[in-house]
Amino acid sequence: MFAIQNIKTGKFLYGTDYRYRPPHQRTSNTKMLTYSSIAEAAHDFWVKRKCGKDYRIVVLKSVEVKRVIDYYDSKNFI
Repeated sequence: MFAIQNIKTGKFLYGTDYRYRPPHQRTSNTKMLTYSSIAEAAHDFWVKRKCGKDYRIVVLKSVEVKRVIDYYDSKNFI
């Protein structure tokens, strides 16, 4: 898996605000966009999000499932 990371802060990209020129990247320590291939990450990096020299593509370790939460009927909580 791959992700886009800010080099200076170490935070991960989770979105882009296109109201600005150039677009402003939204970063977080708790959220991130992940990509299944380097080609998909590179396309998003260069073409779609127009990331600058402050960002890089990083390889992530495999995700481990910690706990499974089964589907529940939300009407029980109202």
